[in-house]
Amino acid sequence: MFRLKRETKLLVIYLVCSIALFGFAFLWVALQKTSAETEWKEAEIFKVSLSENGGKIFVLARGGARGGRAYVFSENKLTWALPSEFGFSSTYKFNGVMAIDGSHIAMIARQPDYRVFLFKDNEEYPSLATGEIGNEASLNRIALSADGGYIAVSSGDRLYLFSSKDNEPLWTADVPARSLSISFDGNHIAVGTENRLLFFSKENSIPLGVARISVRSLSISFDGNYAAVGTDNGFYLFSFGDNEPLWTADVPARDISISSDGNYIVVNAENQLLLFSRENGVPLWMAHIDARSHSICSDGSFIAVGSGDRLYLFSSGDNEPLWTADVPARSVSISADGNYIVAGGECYFSTGAIFKLKFEISLFRRFSNVPIWSVKYNDLYYVLPQ
Repeated sequence: MFRLKRETKLLVIYLVCSIALFGFAFLWVALQKTSAETEWKEAEIFKVSLSENGGKIFVLARGGARGGRAYVFSENKLTWALPSEFGFSSTYKFNGVMAIDGSHIAMIARQPDYRVFLFKDNEEYPSLATGEIGNEASLNRIALSADGGYIAVSSGDRLYLFSSKDNEPLWTADVPARSLSISFDGNHIAVGTENRLLFFSKENSIPLGVARISVRSLSISFDGNYAAVGTDNGFYLFSFGDNEPLWTADVPARDISISSDGNYIVVNAENQLLLFSRENGVPLWMAHIDARSHSICSDGSFIAVGSGDRLYLFSSGDNEPLWTADVPARSVSISADGNYIVAGGECYFSTGAIFKLKFEISLFRRFSNVPIWSVKYNDLYYVLPQ
């Protein structure tokens, strides 16, 4: 049998150890340089979402061209993170379009063509990878049904509806959507464009109704029976499928939340937060808040609002908050029963060979402005050159 000479063995060992030491030294130097010269930038996208009972917190963040990450926390511990190949590495290129519903995560990434991937929070790998749907520039919207069964995707001038059980679309339609909303069971889909509001069912791509308005923001009720629509000039409430609104309000709506039963609608206007009932276009109350995020519980009794550095909790009966808390609150979410509220913010990233992403989240009970727990989370890992 061929045997290496002792000198040769020593040389091989020396070379292996040298390469390993060089690698560690490179990472150490890069890490030190990153620590000393880090330039933190605010994340382009940051969103938190509570599971229905408040037991799990979903977090998604995107920082720059490198991509983004998704996380799940249970209590104050990280229980799941999006595999790194879907986040910042060059294996898949995540384009920042992602939807979370409190139990599933749907995202768009490249493999090597752009596709939709569906994850459950306990899965290491996606349960669904669709066929090719477009290119990076065209993919701009995604909506996920609360049961995780259906995914609506906008790609340029085309709209797709997928079942979570099939990698080919159920149907497609030539619609340049700039906003999407889908009901709990996926049976009702509302789509907003620059000049139309369209209603679809999951059965086919023939619109059930079309209204001639320019849609800026859109939200449909849990059962899909009502659609709240914001434009630059006003706010509209539609019964699903109707061409004419039930009523209108002269309020430019930046974004909208609607309760599961459709009885209450929260409208974020310029430096104002307004609450409407389903009955008419006269607001129940108005609060002067520059809101960055808001969330309403299922029956509309409680509304959580984040202004960036402060969390507010309102009841549907009063424009004065029940309480406030000075915590990072760029994004907020309230549980279906209104008993738990999560606020998150201070999300920043730094680029380079060592990629850093950090954020803070806090969980509250409805009865107190003192958090049950808070977490300052830091994610850090080496990124291969692209």
